[in-house]
Amino acid sequence: MTPEPAIRLAEVCLSLHEACLREASIATDTVLLAFFKCYPKLHTLQVTGRNSSSGSLFDHLAAHPEVVPKLKALQFTSNTDKGFLRSMKALMTARIRMEVTLQTQHELIN
Repeated sequence: MTPEPAIRLAEVCLSLHEACLREASIATDTVLLAFFKCYPKLHTLQVTGRNSSSGSLFDHLAAHPEVVPKLKALQFTSNTDKGFLRSMKALMTARIRMEVTLQTQHELIN
């Protein structure tokens, strides 16, 4: 699935509370922000597969707590990019009640 259909899908599923995007190479920061804008009730998101996030998603969520205010758990496949990790840490500082975790592919399979 390309980003455009993923965003259109997000626009029609407005009452989603939990989402798991498996093998989500389409899960760029732009696509995830579109999901968050369409799903104000979302409280859990898991993104597995090759991580396409640069970390700007975390920066945006940290700066704008009104975006998905009910989001409590965010889980990504492990990413060693320093910018990504720095942004993730800033988000965890800004939204102390949010659990942000990174898992290896092996952990997700078991």
